[in-house]
Amino acid sequence: ATLSLPPAASQRPSAELEITFAPLAWLKLLHFLHADDVEVGGFGISDADALLRIGSFESVTQTVSLAHVELDDLAVADHFDRCIDQNIPPHRCGRIWIHTHPGNCPHPSSTDERMFKRVFGHCDWAAMVIIARDGSTYARINFTSGAHPHTGHGLVGHVIVPVQVDWARLPEDLLQHEGELDHLISGWSDEYGRNIHPELWPSFSDTNLPNPPDPTAPTSTTNPRRPRR
Repeated sequence: ATLSLPPAASQRPSAELEITFAPLAWLKLLHFLHADDVEVGGFGISDADALLRIGSFESVTQTVSLAHVELDDLAVADHFDRCIDQNIPPHRCGRIWIHTHPGNCPHPSSTDERMFKRVFGHCDWAAMVIIARDGSTYARINFTSGAHPHTGHGLVGHVIVPVQVDWARLPEDLLQHEGELDHLISGWSDEYGRNIHPELWPSFSDTNLPNPPDPTAPTSTTNPRRPRR
């Protein structure tokens, strides 16, 4: 599937395009955002009739820290397999990358940009959506259009778009999940614990680490270990 995008890139939010979250997808994202002081990433699952309407947010196994997300490649492949089993094609489950920032700035870091380019750079279009701890958001759609007649490469552009939540459909969604909300929220917590793995830093109390040098010990004038030639 292709996305109808304006022919020119723009740094201003577009009045023609917007990323719209279903209420429960947004609430799940907020649940992950506030669970810990780390970044968390995942995929937006688009509605069948509107590729920029996000019906659900799905995470995969990942290593995270205060400033980065590293998705597990096998987990990403499993994500696509599960979606295909549910008749959800890749253009609905693998084009919108969503992640959180534990600070109050939603703008992408250089690490975010490298990750986005590595994972989504081959797509004809892809979106990066970021939500910060204070609720501010950033969303950008990157796209290619056709091929240059001399270089053969596509024309690359991007457009920054607003992020909205379709709160008007919340009563309908709550009615659809009547009696299931406790189970739904419990499932979000289970998914977070299963998929989000904070990066571990070595501790100086770790008994496996070598002891620090003793500053009072005499200094040896010989080097007992030389590099191999």
